[in-house]
Amino acid sequence: MFKKIYFYASWLFVAGWMGLIFYLSSQPAEDIPSFMPDYLAHGIEYFILAALLVNSFQITPKLTHNIHINCFIITFLYGISDEIHQIFIPTRIFSIIDIAADAAGAIIAISLYKLLIFMNPCLQHNFVGKRQD
Repeated sequence: MFKKIYFYASWLFVAGWMGLIFYLSSQPAEDIPSFMPDYLAHGIEYFILAALLVNSFQITPKLTHNIHINCFIITFLYGISDEIHQIFIPTRIFSIIDIAADAAGAIIAISLYKLLIFMNPCLQHNFVGKRQD
């Protein structure tokens, strides 16, 4: 029962985080508080998204192959779609720097995951006991 709840909750967090990113991207630039540089905020947003995706992919039995590549591709494409979406929002712009920050955040999250797996081989087993790539 716990496995099923954890499975659905993990994917719900992914969808919720993507929704939050979309919502924040829908706001005019002056409505978003800026207590850090924009590129740093993007890196953190997409670090979290990639971490949530890695977790969700890891516990989904049919999606355990190429976790790292798939998570990066999804995160990167979502970052591009986010920037395209911002073209249509007043005072927002399409920014290659933001896309680079999104990709950097995803790469850092995925690399940290791989480092944790390397340091603790017990983490290589997902919830259903299958070995990760």
